[in-house]
Amino acid sequence: MPAATVRPPCVESGYENDEPIFLMASQRAWVRMPSGKRLDLLNPTPFDWDDADLALGLARTYRWGGHSAWPLPLSVAQHSITVMLLQRAALGRIDPLLELRELLHDAEEGLLGFDHLTAALFELLPLLSLQVLA
Repeated sequence: MPAATVRPPCVESGYENDEPIFLMASQRAWVRMPSGKRLDLLNPTPFDWDDADLALGLARTYRWGGHSAWPLPLSVAQHSITVMLLQRAALGRIDPLLELRELLHDAEEGLLGFDHLTAALFELLPLLSLQVLA
C-alpha cells in the first residue's frame, strides 16, 4: 500500500469568484503598496490597491525601463495621458469611459513596476506558475 502523500500547510485564496488556489503558507508573493495595502501577486483582487497607489506607480514607472532616445525618460503616466489626448484630438470630444480606458490601458505596469520590456517574461508565467503550484 503506497504511503499517504503529506501536503505542506497551505492557504486557500479568498477571492470567491475564481476557483480556489492553494498556496504554500510560507510563500511571500505580495507587494506593500504606499497606502499600506498588500497586492497579492498570485491572487490579486481589485481591493488590493487604491487610486493613489496606482497613480503613484504609473508616475514612477518609466516606459522601456527608462531607456529611450529622448533626453528624459517617459513615465507610464505620461504615456497614458498622451494616448488619451491623442484620442481626444483625433475624435473630438470622446466618451469619458473611452478616456478612462486610454488612461488605464497600461495600469498593471504601475502596480507591478515594470513595462513592456519584460513582456517576454509574461509568456513564461504559465510555465513558472505550473512549477510553483506543482
